[in-house]
Amino acid sequence: MKGDFLTGVVCRFCLDPLCYSAWLPCRMRDSDEFRFGGCTETAAGGARSHSPTAGTCGSSPIPDIAVAVARYRDRVLSVRGLTKVYGGRRVVDDVSFELRPGTVTAFLGPNGAGKSTTLRMISGLTIPDAGEAFVAGRPFTRWPNPAHVAGVLLDAAAVHPGRTGRGHLRNAALLAGLPTRRVDEVLSLVGLGDAGGKRIAAYSLGMRQRLGMAQALLTNPPMLILDEPINGLDPEGIRSVRQLLRGYAERGGTALLSSHVLSEVDQTADRVLVIGSGRIVADGPLSELTTSHRSLVRAPDMNRLASVLAAAGIAVQPAANGHLAAHASVDRVSEITFNAGVRLLGLAQESIDLEDLFFRLTGESA
Repeated sequence: MKGDFLTGVVCRFCLDPLCYSAWLPCRMRDSDEFRFGGCTETAAGGARSHSPTAGTCGSSPIPDIAVAVARYRDRVLSVRGLTKVYGGRRVVDDVSFELRPGTVTAFLGPNGAGKSTTLRMISGLTIPDAGEAFVAGRPFTRWPNPAHVAGVLLDAAAVHPGRTGRGHLRNAALLAGLPTRRVDEVLSLVGLGDAGGKRIAAYSLGMRQRLGMAQALLTNPPMLILDEPINGLDPEGIRSVRQLLRGYAERGGTALLSSHVLSEVDQTADRVLVIGSGRIVADGPLSELTTSHRSLVRAPDMNRLASVLAAAGIAVQPAANGHLAAHASVDRVSEITFNAGVRLLGLAQESIDLEDLFFRLTGESA
């Protein structure tokens, strides 16, 4: 029997807390019997019967990301027309996008743009006024055990300060039906291996962020939803999170994270979603969004260069470091100048700084 934690089968008969704490369904490949932590459901002639079991699935291994990804190769998250109104103001306005496996997507926007509200609606913590979000094919809260489908970090402060970090994660592991050995694995993974025995009240903001990351990673889920995951981290912590997310994506995981630290997004994300005044104002691969349609060109005779390009119908304007910015591709500029016999000292596609792009799209400083 193999663990199949995305079957979505829910025991409707057993109210035993132990059964619900092991909410990890397993499917027997050659049978129509579905087992849970404390019960078995068997389909017979369209009817279902229920009987307790020895809790086979309560000791199920930690799921592999690849198992989950294989079930929905095309998209992990589908957001369609999410809208939320507070006090007559649309804080999120018709937001739609999809995420595919193996990517890190940065969700950018100024304060009040609707980032956190969007993440809360995706996670089922805020009810949208319109639209819907599907995580692995269904609303997040409709999964028997959502923690096995997506790891969520929205508020690092939402933990009991009197518990130890290890105790907090042990409770989460029990609720997810995981072996408690996983707790020390994720504590070590986020750099809290030596601090697991400390009470959370003594944790710094950065340590609480790490604890939240550990909980999000506890089930080794196929998706992560993270709100400002590097907030409060020191440079080493930021570097660790960056490496963790890149490794996670390389294994097939999908991460959606909001951030205002644009330099880190630049080094971490494959794709950028920019939200301003509740609406998506840019969406695409980072390489495309930060690539200009202009070429930067320099020549010994800049006046002749400008004249040749202008004669070919290409608009030019002065740029930094003695270059001309030509509104044409590198190949087009190269062809024109070669045919005109203009010698060049430099020619390259212009790149847009991510902070400049952010400012231009949202009208806010980064």
